[in-house]
Amino acid sequence: NNKITENCNLTAPYAASRNELMNLRSASILPALPILSWCLNFGDKRGLLLNKEQSVTPNTLLDHGFIFTFKTLSELKKHL
Repeated sequence: NNKITENCNLTAPYAASRNELMNLRSASILPALPILSWCLNFGDKRGLLLNKEQSVTPNTLLDHGFIFTFKTLSELKKHL
């Protein structure tokens, strides 16, 4: 769309939880291991960014009428 001049967040319109993301991954040799929050304490904001749930929405795309084929991970997973 040539009318969009501002930056866009290229994300789905609904946030996914960590568990949903972990369940989406394919089977691998190495298991997914949880990381204790104190392991991510770097003494600055990096640990907070990695440790907290974050929700980013594509407001610019939604405001311009963009239609998502899959709005959630569960919808996407049905089509894989």
